[in-house]
Amino acid sequence: MSQQDAVALKGKIINKRQAKVMQSTISSIDALPMISHGSELSFDLMTPIGTHISSKANFIGCHTNQYILMEMPEVQGDDKTYFFQEGFWMEVCAISSRGRGAHLTFKSQLIHLIESPVQLLLLSIPQTMQIYQLRKEPRYEVALMAQAITNNYKFECQIHDLSRGGCRVVTSLLNQKLTIGDKVVISVTHKGKNLTDSALLIGEVCNLQSSVNHSQYGLKFSEEGQNNAKVLLSKLKFDGTKLAIMNAS
Repeated sequence: MSQQDAVALKGKIINKRQAKVMQSTISSIDALPMISHGSELSFDLMTPIGTHISSKANFIGCHTNQYILMEMPEVQGDDKTYFFQEGFWMEVCAISSRGRGAHLTFKSQLIHLIESPVQLLLLSIPQTMQIYQLRKEPRYEVALMAQAITNNYKFECQIHDLSRGGCRVVTSLLNQKLTIGDKVVISVTHKGKNLTDSALLIGEVCNLQSSVNHSQYGLKFSEEGQNNAKVLLSKLKFDGTKLAIMNAS
């Protein structure tokens, strides 16, 4: 084995070890609050004879501790009749932007299909879910008003899930759509004042998330953006529910 091959093999082993450390099993009671209402669920549903369908639908919420409520995905009539039958199982994946961010995966059974007044799927809640952490640093729950500029287009937005490495940007569906790799410069505002003129949050779009009412984008900060995010975090204080701007001076 050459030295180059040995280095490559060592890298693969390290990556596998890191993956094992970052992946864990948690109780569904702890996992479900990590999924935001209206966020997108991906699933793969398989029939008893092995045929399957993959699709996406919005997460509505939970009913007590018995059912997960999910919108009926947009599928053709024949597929709906064939695949979406009570008792069939599906593998479900959700992305949580809270805390360190995570992929949540679990196996759930289709318990009931509600046809009216809206079409909903009632899924069983498993005992546990698999969680795979996405970030090295925790993100803090914030809801900061801001102005953003990308490709000479300026728009209002909110910053959520802020860390030194990135944040989630939420904006109106009416604003221009962003794409992966778009450069974004953000200035945080408070009571009409710009708080970060000398410490702008600079980064690029690294993921897109659909929501019922808003456009949501994951932003990864540049080195300058990371330094400025650290400054911004030092100015925030806990208001009882989240980090917030307590003093704009």
